[in-house]
Amino acid sequence: MATLDGAWWPRSRDLAAELPELIATLSQRGFTVARVAYHRDSWDSVSGKLPIAGRVVRLGWFRTIDAHLLSLTELRSADRLDLLVIPPTSDPLLAEQAFAWIQDGHHDGRATAFLTDADTASRPSSALSGVHAGRVAENAWESEGGSYPRPNMNNGDLHEPNLAQLGS
Repeated sequence: MATLDGAWWPRSRDLAAELPELIATLSQRGFTVARVAYHRDSWDSVSGKLPIAGRVVRLGWFRTIDAHLLSLTELRSADRLDLLVIPPTSDPLLAEQAFAWIQDGHHDGRATAFLTDADTASRPSSALSGVHAGRVAENAWESEGGSYPRPNMNNGDLHEPNLAQLGS
């Protein structure tokens, strides 16, 4: 059974537009991405090589890789990082549930099955769900440049607006 190392919630299906921020965030944490493997049908068409931050990252699509998985290989060590990809159009409650489970260490199994379980668990059971969804969306907006300061990224906690805790 595979272990997910984290979760990522891109804002579009444009991998070439979404990867630079993800790769920059990982690079700041000492993981220099050399290669990215993804499911072909999950993303818009993209070239096999993507120039990012003065170097080229190789991209490879596979039909056999889980549709909700992004597998990144580190440049020097060849270590692999497997990220759950939360679809861009997902409900904020689903994303919040997936991030919470990843951060709590609940991340074994196939990415698609994990996402299905998170979706089931995130379904609201009260009238407060609309308020909660609004709070999640507002928090995501605020963390992307709104009026609140960004969290301290130097303390080991990784809580970007679209990337959950990596490694434990």
